[in-house]
Amino acid sequence: MSGVRVTSQVLQKNFFNMKHASECNFIERCFGLLKLRWGILGSPSFYYVMVHNRIIIVCCLLHNFIRTYMSLDPIEVKF
Repeated sequence: MSGVRVTSQVLQKNFFNMKHASECNFIERCFGLLKLRWGILGSPSFYYVMVHNRIIIVCCLLHNFIRTYMSLDPIEVKF
């Protein structure tokens, strides 16, 4: 009976690792798209932390706005 339990735990761990890796890839792709679209995110920033936080938020909002109102995004087609 312990063999079944160990196998089940291994399967659950493998499933979690697969899902986690998939989410990491998705997040990295999102950051790649943002850096590709907004050059300020791809270079070192010398702004204050609060200003930098706002820049990131504005870039994300503009990106979402563009995705909502453009049927075909040329940046994403290249990426």
